[in-house]
Amino acid sequence: MSERFRMSVDEKPFVFGAPPEQAAGLRLDYDALRVAWRYRWLLGTAAAAGLVLGLLAYQLAGPRYEATSRILVAQRADVLEKDNPASTSGVGGRGEHVTLIMSPLIVGRAVREHGLDRLPSLSRSRDPVEDIVESLKVMRIAGHDRSLLNVLEIKYTSPRRDDAKRVVQAIIDAYHDYLQEAQREHLDELATLIRRANDDLRRQFQEVERAYVAFRERAPLIWKTPVGAEATGDDVTNVHQENLIAIDEERRRNLLARAEIASKIKAIEQALRRGDSRASLEALVRLYLSATERPMSAAAVNASPSQGDDGRLLSLILEEKRLLQDYGPDHPAVQNVRESIRELYRYYRRTGRPIPGFATSDGTVDIVSVYLQSLRQQLEAIDHREAELKAAYERESQLAKQFARYQVEDQKYRRELARIQSLWDAVIRRMDELELEQNNAPYSVRQIAPVQDVLVLKRPIKFCGGLMMAMLAVTGAFVYWRDLRDTRLRTPAELQLLLEQPVYGAIPRFTPYSPEELEQIAASPQSEAFVYRHRPDGPEAEAYRAARTALLVGLADATPVALQVTSPEPGDGKTTFAANFALAMAESGRRVCVIDADLRRPTIHRVFGLRREIGTADVLQGEIDLVTALQPTINERLMVLSAGTPVERPAELLSRVDLKALVTEAKRHFDIVVLDSPPVLAVSDTCLIGRHVDHCVLVVRIEKNTRPVLRQALETLAIHGVKLLGCVANDVQPRLEDGYRYAGSYAEYVGTVGKSAPPRFDASPAMAKAGRSAGR
Repeated sequence: MSERFRMSVDEKPFVFGAPPEQAAGLRLDYDALRVAWRYRWLLGTAAAAGLVLGLLAYQLAGPRYEATSRILVAQRADVLEKDNPASTSGVGGRGEHVTLIMSPLIVGRAVREHGLDRLPSLSRSRDPVEDIVESLKVMRIAGHDRSLLNVLEIKYTSPRRDDAKRVVQAIIDAYHDYLQEAQREHLDELATLIRRANDDLRRQFQEVERAYVAFRERAPLIWKTPVGAEATGDDVTNVHQENLIAIDEERRRNLLARAEIASKIKAIEQALRRGDSRASLEALVRLYLSATERPMSAAAVNASPSQGDDGRLLSLILEEKRLLQDYGPDHPAVQNVRESIRELYRYYRRTGRPIPGFATSDGTVDIVSVYLQSLRQQLEAIDHREAELKAAYERESQLAKQFARYQVEDQKYRRELARIQSLWDAVIRRMDELELEQNNAPYSVRQIAPVQDVLVLKRPIKFCGGLMMAMLAVTGAFVYWRDLRDTRLRTPAELQLLLEQPVYGAIPRFTPYSPEELEQIAASPQSEAFVYRHRPDGPEAEAYRAARTALLVGLADATPVALQVTSPEPGDGKTTFAANFALAMAESGRRVCVIDADLRRPTIHRVFGLRREIGTADVLQGEIDLVTALQPTINERLMVLSAGTPVERPAELLSRVDLKALVTEAKRHFDIVVLDSPPVLAVSDTCLIGRHVDHCVLVVRIEKNTRPVLRQALETLAIHGVKLLGCVANDVQPRLEDGYRYAGSYAEYVGTVGKSAPPRFDASPAMAKAGRSAGR
């Protein structure tokens, strides 16, 4: 992994010691600016080479000149054109002028009429028309599709100044001539089509009109208007349809009358079955007869004209009988009723109608039976009339259908005549408009600016810029390919995302010591790698404190605990981290013991300035106990167990002896036990030690360890069951965009605790060497 990646934060910043699931908001973006800055000299050289090649190419290709002119394309303000949007006069919409001028039609015409193929710049061309079209540009600089005036700018580029001007002028002249010629051809063709359409429509109208006249002569219809006149809605009346409506209405009234009579018969018959008295029956008859005094329905009168008079006579006879019972024969009311009866008798004799039988009785006749018989006769008469109306309805229905067919055919002829007449009128109007357009072209072209030529300055810019961009693109692709091959880690965030392990700290690259600091280090037994001792207020010491805090959070302050410190490869700075981290832990008030478990290349005693002779190997072999072998340090809470007497085969010793007892004994006397073990991929000692500790911390050196190496180290630890707590990024270079750096005022703040800020010194070779050794 290379510097092409940088940390980007979506939801929350990078936090040391955060578990992988809490780092979901982090992502790595490709940092092109950082990569470009690393290869700035190569990219700059490529850009300069592209610029030089562009200048050489421009010199070989030569300059080009651009000729420019402007024309005004005006459309005729025509009322007829406004009223007829579908008109096709002219060459089309104003937006089509640009396409038409750049077409091979106009350019070819200009080449033929003005001899453009003989120009020096086009004399060797295989297709002068195509070459001109490729170098020709036409754009509208004023107006729009709906405006009457449009200004078009015509440009043409050529290696010769005079040829460019001649081509532009020839294009303008050719387009002007084309518009005039196209207008004439269009009008001639349109006139021919209109005359042909006029003749066809006249012939069609005459044929349809003759057929319509023949139809009216044979159809059994009577029209109010002649052929060709404007028809109205009541021009032809359907008498049979009106008869059907009248018959249907009469049948409806007849049905109502029949229902009324049937209800009366049913009521009287029910009263007879119940055995009602004679008086109540006569009262019911009088009630029904009283209803007949109002005007009778047309259906009842038509069914039996005499039924109304018979009912009235029967009503008067019943009234006479009632009055005789109450008043006697000489009462005026009786006399009036008898006078009415005699008047009805005279009416019967005058009209020749027979007097009903009940009228000559002596008063003992059964009025109810007579009335019931009369109602049944009325019902028979109504049924007979219904049969007659039904037969009449069927006859009229047949006649109405025949009549309707003739009406449909009549409407068909009329619509066809109206359609042909409408088309014919439109053709005649277009013929009149065409006569007005003969001497009035829809478009006119006028040159409003002379042809001018200028040197094309964009050409050298395109040559230089294009080749420079091409060189940068090729070089950039090479840089990108080379950068992809670099698999080193660059940031702690990248370490956490790629290995899915918490990162508990980022130890910055040690700043070279000043001469005064080197003198103090030379006078002390500790090595220059013990930066926490030599610079307790520096950014390096603060980074170890931050790692201490993060690890304590990761351990949940569980003490005592045995912590193994290892790294993937030699030279990653695990021993330096173990020593400085142990001192930081001791200063926090915890009892700390550092055990040098790297029996092959022990260095802990050098960092602390202690002896090596008695240590871990001697304790494991039982030659001395742990408490006696421990050595004090500058901090009373920090004790160190050096590697001890060298052994030939450390792996056999670690696997044979009871290492767990040593760790357990150390945890009994101390809160934190730090074991400095060999690199994971170098020897198998680390895996043997990892079985007997509580947790393991992997020190990863930024810009040194690669992704495959880290994955192999993690797999090795996982296979042997080593409990990996997390990682620590070592030798981190400060960057402005990274959140883990101490920079600017914060670095000065950290380094000025209780004293004035120290002066800045330039790094000498000796200081740089001391800084590199401190990183180890």
